[in-house]
Amino acid sequence: VKNGMVALVMEHTNDFPQAALVRGIQSELGENYNLVLRDVGEDPHREAEQLRKLVEQVDGILMYPLSHESN
Repeated sequence: VKNGMVALVMEHTNDFPQAALVRGIQSELGENYNLVLRDVGEDPHREAEQLRKLVEQVDGILMYPLSHESN
């Protein structure tokens, strides 16, 4: 794809450990990539749906997975 975007799929982007993770990823990506956040809550179906969509839209996907067997 090569569009300069990396997606982060995770639950509850406003919780403490996740917020620190987002800041660290943004720092490491620097100016070369834009970070796209997808908050999937605690819904494994939404997580799977977002992954299917994002695979065609971004250069890379980082996950903080829900660890649900169906995904």
